[in-house]
Amino acid sequence: MPVKSPFSIVWNKASKSEWDKLLVRCRRPNLLLMWPYAMALAKTKGKKTRFGVIHFDGNPVGAITEEQAAKFGPVKVLTCNRGPVFKDDLPDSMASLFLHFMRREYMAWKGRFFSFLPEFPDSEAMRAQMKS
Repeated sequence: MPVKSPFSIVWNKASKSEWDKLLVRCRRPNLLLMWPYAMALAKTKGKKTRFGVIHFDGNPVGAITEEQAAKFGPVKVLTCNRGPVFKDDLPDSMASLFLHFMRREYMAWKGRFFSFLPEFPDSEAMRAQMKS
């Protein structure tokens, strides 16, 4: 039986105001995670963005977005650029733990291509974690 992760992502439940308040509390928030950017992508490129609040043991700890760039029959093309970002008071090790969660949740699914370009600090430790 698979081990249950302490991470979960709650998609599209936060209002714009709640989303903005969460991003202000996160390290390294960026344009690609902003609500107006997602609305511009929808209008100009037809992309759909999902806004995810990352929870650890039921507590909100960060933010992530996922864009559906295209759908080719049953195959979806999804991207996660410049996220996740985590609250200022969390240890850097949270990113490493979250990578394991992302791999299990996204890489194992059939019928979709997933591009993941995270917003993590550039360090030897993080490079090793990404390679693993």
